[in-house]
Amino acid sequence: MSTNINQNLITYQYIQNIIDFYSQHIELNKKFTLTSKTLKTDFNDITDYLTQWAHIEIDDFVLLLNIINKNGIIKYTQQQDLFHSGFINDDFVASVKLKFFSAEYIKKEFKGLTIYYNIYQTIFGKALIASISDYICFLHFCETDVETTEVLKKMFKNAMIIKKSKNIHLEAIQKINNPENNMPIHVIVNATLFQEKIWNELVKLPYKSIFTYNEIANKIGIEKANRAVGTAIGKNPIAILIPCHRIIQSGGKIGEYMWGTNRKKALLIYEFLNKKLESKT
Repeated sequence: MSTNINQNLITYQYIQNIIDFYSQHIELNKKFTLTSKTLKTDFNDITDYLTQWAHIEIDDFVLLLNIINKNGIIKYTQQQDLFHSGFINDDFVASVKLKFFSAEYIKKEFKGLTIYYNIYQTIFGKALIASISDYICFLHFCETDVETTEVLKKMFKNAMIIKKSKNIHLEAIQKINNPENNMPIHVIVNATLFQEKIWNELVKLPYKSIFTYNEIANKIGIEKANRAVGTAIGKNPIAILIPCHRIIQSGGKIGEYMWGTNRKKALLIYEFLNKKLESKT
């Protein structure tokens, strides 16, 4: 099992290097367009890595990376007859169940809570996953293990924090590996009332969908609140499970992401092109 996990991490890092490399190219030269031939020349074993990562065809990867880098992903989703950017189904039952901390816990700065955490190697890089009982309370991708652990400790100042794997962490990894997994998973977070509204909308976002900050603002009944919505989304402490990576700017730019813009590109590419799960059915 550990060999597969290690290979997942190695594969993701390779894919991330490619996204980083060509994203820098487009920043330097807006007219730059990646081709499959160029990609195979620069990274001669790319075909194997794309297969290991998500059974993605190289031509599809090149096309979508070009589209994302040229701010065209909204048009792409419409052309592919995927969920269009204005759709949120009010009847949709989210598999991620959100709960919010009581005012009492917040006032005491989480005194008396025991939090279990560990660092895992996922298909999108190393992630620190933490839980309280059967609730995920923190899921951050790691730049360094120490820095991310310090963020956890700062967020839950008076809690007892213990490094130990729990079953709920493994359930979270299953969700990360398979965004279409409808198995319910419970998440508990500290939020302002405004953040609650935003994050509750985020967990309703369908797989393979793109929405804009403006659409989320309109959904909660506050027009022209793009900046406030963006700030609330940027405070999200639960990567992927609260899918803030599906929110982009109205002009097609994918916007910032707490764990790196190029990781956000990788997440979108994986969601839209992943055929690994299809091959198992």
